[in-house]
Amino acid sequence: MYAQALREPSIVSKSQVAERFGVSRARVCQVLNLLDLDPSIIQNLRSIENIDEHNFWTERRLRSVALLDNKETQLAEFDRLRQEACRKAILV
Repeated sequence: MYAQALREPSIVSKSQVAERFGVSRARVCQVLNLLDLDPSIIQNLRSIENIDEHNFWTERRLRSVALLDNKETQLAEFDRLRQEACRKAILV
């Protein structure tokens, strides 16, 4: 919804989006940065059926992946975190 609002002609800044939704500009930026995730990562997240794996992928964890410079780096970090999730599941 933030991205859609930002495309409206009457909205010219993320600050205006934040004001409309009653959140901080920083929060708008955090959420919009998730749109920079590689499409294959988003597809993978959508296909998760296991609730424990689903709960592992917090927004905070994904924001750190989305901030990486290129898609190859994002994919490598996503795979590393997925392996970490698997190891934790084995230990529990």
